[in-house]
Amino acid sequence: MISRLATAVFAAAVLGLPIPEPAAAASDWPAAETYLAVPGCAASSTQQACLKTRVLFVEYYERAKLGDRDAQFAVATCLSEGCFGSVTIDRVAACAWRMVMLTKDPSEKYNKTIRQFRTDCGQLDDNGKRRADELASGLLSKLPGTD
Repeated sequence: MISRLATAVFAAAVLGLPIPEPAAAASDWPAAETYLAVPGCAASSTQQACLKTRVLFVEYYERAKLGDRDAQFAVATCLSEGCFGSVTIDRVAACAWRMVMLTKDPSEKYNKTIRQFRTDCGQLDDNGKRRADELASGLLSKLPGTD
């Protein structure tokens, strides 16, 4: 069963409808380092790219928290794909960031985000979708300009 927020986000993305903002969560942002791969880039076959991407991920994550859409896209992509082994793959968090992006701006100009939403969220089971929905609600409540 797909969560209510996921269904609303998808419908808004496809139909261009506004989405009511989800209820706020009161927790703090997790640190960017929470998502970095452990033990780091030593095991990566592309060590230089991994090291550079670790630094960039932290920068993108900080900008994503401020509402920067390009940074949110980069964070979601790294959480989905691992970015040269620098970030621990977390498909629930990737899906949640895609939900955030589509909720904040469901316009058709972001078709790539819609495709990524389908990919990232479509891989989750019901429990994963529920967790992504909850995480997205929490993220949305913390972003600037979200009432």
